[in-house]
Amino acid sequence: CSRNSGRKRSNFNRNRNHMSKIEIVASFFGILAIVLEIFENAWTWLFGILSAAIYVYICYQVGLYADVQLQFVYIIVFIYGWYQWIKGGDTHQGVRITYLELKPFLFINIAAIIVWLVYAKLMSVYQTQFVYLDTFITIFCLVGLYFLAKKNMQNWYYWAIVNPLAIFMFWQKGLPATAILSGVNFVLGLYGWIVWRKRYKLQNA
Repeated sequence: CSRNSGRKRSNFNRNRNHMSKIEIVASFFGILAIVLEIFENAWTWLFGILSAAIYVYICYQVGLYADVQLQFVYIIVFIYGWYQWIKGGDTHQGVRITYLELKPFLFINIAAIIVWLVYAKLMSVYQTQFVYLDTFITIFCLVGLYFLAKKNMQNWYYWAIVNPLAIFMFWQKGLPATAILSGVNFVLGLYGWIVWRKRYKLQNA
């Protein structure tokens, strides 16, 4: 019995070390994507795709199944965002920084809350821990990404809300590098809002 338990502990430690290394790589790509995003560099979307692809494996291993689905949707949205930043807009030379009007902004958020509650109920069949928190992060990350793809200033609001929640969830799930990444993203998000606000004023001066 002692030999078997020793082997189990050894395998667990090896798996944990392996996960930590993968998590660090994914986190690095994620931070790089945010930095490029702040400076409106379209390569942000490529590093977002790489990070999301790695997180499919990570989230599956720790039982965050809503996040597994989220990463696949991320990849689709990242491709859409990449196109919008390069070929989108009226001139097909890439979208510019804008503010979404209040009415459509409120409508999208009300719709997102309804989708979140329904999605959380459905996911509760497969996932018990953090199901409402996990699905909230899932839905509002997607809304934030949509606004980011369109270069709407409001995208930064979502990262200010979602990242503190993600810090708590990922830390509790034993993913410290991802929790730290969420903390870094929160700080970068505040800086990104300041940079984009200045650029918005300059482009409309």
